[in-house]
Amino acid sequence: LRIIGLDWKWLLYPLPWLGLLTLPLVLLILSTGQELYQVFRLDQIVVPIFRAFGPYVVVVLLVLLAVAVEWLTKTKGRLDEPSAGTVWLHLAGNIAAALLNVFAMRAIGLFGRHYECYLPWLRE
Repeated sequence: LRIIGLDWKWLLYPLPWLGLLTLPLVLLILSTGQELYQVFRLDQIVVPIFRAFGPYVVVVLLVLLAVAVEWLTKTKGRLDEPSAGTVWLHLAGNIAAALLNVFAMRAIGLFGRHYECYLPWLRE
């Protein structure tokens, strides 16, 4: 947006957060073999979020936790003069991030399976 001259801070900062909040449902749409245009239909994304708000918040928090752990850990090549303990700590963080990602993706699938009644594109 800045390239085309839009430097509205009230618009630029919430957009990435909105993308993170809708990421689990977009992944669910794409992983179930739906057409690509389905991710641009707001009724396919917003309605299920509001109907199953509590469980969706749990799924979003799991995804955000996985993203945060991945963001905080570094690989060995990016550490400055690492000690063995630091390398092992970041390795444990990377493994934890991978496990959290698997758990978050499974939670997205369980959300889709359990709340299929709110997902009209799954029932077709």
